[in-house]
Amino acid sequence: MVYHDCRVVSLILCHDKVPRRARQMEKMVDIAAKLRALNNYSALRAFVAGINSAAYPGDETMELFKSRSPEHAKNLRSWELLLQQLRAHRAYRLALRNTKGACIPALYDFGFFRCC
Repeated sequence: MVYHDCRVVSLILCHDKVPRRARQMEKMVDIAAKLRALNNYSALRAFVAGINSAAYPGDETMELFKSRSPEHAKNLRSWELLLQQLRAHRAYRLALRNTKGACIPALYDFGFFRCC
């Protein structure tokens, strides 16, 4: 999983121009949507972490991303809420409980690995 979030960060930050970075973030959110549809919570967590590591709130890239594609930004925010640690991962545990069929759970590493 550490590899995936580092790869997402590098794929976004390899572009010099802000509009290209924002477009790359849109592509990463599209991939994350497919991962969520497949109930692949592990890779979804890596993609969300990678996108958030590539841009911070108030960053020009993040602001352009939010203005160009509000639906993508809404999806990213909902996944952040799903995967946050609030109340012992309550939202995530509820999602796992309601998942039908196969899934790949997110295994939390608790800081044993560091990105990049």
